[in-house]
Amino acid sequence: MEPLEFEMFAHEILSRLRSKCVGRFKSVCKQWRYELSSPLFSIIHSRRMSNCEHRKLITLSMSSIYIDNLIGGKVDISERKFISFPVDTPLSNLTILASQYGLLLMCIQGPSDQLILWNPSTNKILNLCHNKPKSFF
Repeated sequence: MEPLEFEMFAHEILSRLRSKCVGRFKSVCKQWRYELSSPLFSIIHSRRMSNCEHRKLITLSMSSIYIDNLIGGKVDISERKFISFPVDTPLSNLTILASQYGLLLMCIQGPSDQLILWNPSTNKILNLCHNKPKSFF
């Protein structure tokens, strides 16, 4: 029996795992980190996850942020979860610019314009822009 090449193992098996598991496997060794960080693996993993049953929809309204499950392309509101934003700001000042792997790139508009990266599952934020020109966003 031939030994299984790591590239095939990564593309056929690891690409089917959730992002959190893949992130943990990156710390196994340098070869795994390199392969699991490659653009090709990211594309394969993203395509497989887009067909995943565990997809979520984050909705931002004027008064709340909530997460719904997407089942078969339809929104299931029976298990709707409300989440709070970690920065004290009116929700009307928030704009979601992009999302990838459960992270949200957001703009907080107002007197202290900020560009932040937010992980709703851990409720942690990272301010990406400390010194910006006026009207940057």
